[in-house]
Amino acid sequence: MIIILRLMLLFAVLFSTATGAQHKTTYIVGTENIVYFPHYDFVKSRDSYVAALLTQFAAQHNLEIQYVALPNKRLHLALEQGIVDFAYPDNPNWKKLPKDPSLKKHFSTTIAEATGSTIVRKSDIGKGLSGFNSLVVPFGFSPIKWLTLISNKEVKLVEVGNAMQALEMVALGRVSGADIEYHVASHLIKRHKKFHNLTMDPELPYDIVGFKMSSYRHPEILEQLNRFIAANPEQISLLKNQYQLFSAEQIINSQPKNNIGKN
Repeated sequence: MIIILRLMLLFAVLFSTATGAQHKTTYIVGTENIVYFPHYDFVKSRDSYVAALLTQFAAQHNLEIQYVALPNKRLHLALEQGIVDFAYPDNPNWKKLPKDPSLKKHFSTTIAEATGSTIVRKSDIGKGLSGFNSLVVPFGFSPIKWLTLISNKEVKLVEVGNAMQALEMVALGRVSGADIEYHVASHLIKRHKKFHNLTMDPELPYDIVGFKMSSYRHPEILEQLNRFIAANPEQISLLKNQYQLFSAEQIINSQPKNNIGKN
């Protein structure tokens, strides 16, 4: 599989050169092969916040950026092996350490803020942990704020293939709630009528994590990206508004006031 991936990436680079991109330096960004819109999506539409931001960054620095979507474990192995130049999303707290201890991983500044939220049926808003007995998460995601309750067997953990399936289980009443990133959940709830009875409960556990870009071999590009983000706050703000990305503070403040602070 790794050999096939190498050949695919080599062909992509050669093709871009043949079509007139030879004056640009090409870099390959590895991403998770899941639909995580509006944060990222390189499986279906490739339209996402990070793609739009990196397109603007690349244009300003005369770079060519290509994307490869991989399973999470393979993504970080590909980064270590130099098959991809960068990985997104990443965070030093995830401790995705290389097998080769001589390698040092570098990180960009936070590109987007993700808010892990607990999604429940609207009829259950404000109940808190009373009667909350089961939590569904997309496979591969760890509900950090729930781990103690899960290990104490106070809450049963259920894993499903993706965020859509998790929301379906909540909507059908098969679980008490779902641990899903707020923006991902909001996008799906707005698009599907069957989820209109779902919402975030701000009383229940939520966590905040910064999505960063990582690299072993190109810290200088990450520094350029950091300077681009710092120098273009209005541009970044416009992109966040376009993709409806909000800070955790904005999200919590937008929730009904009578549901906050009861825990």
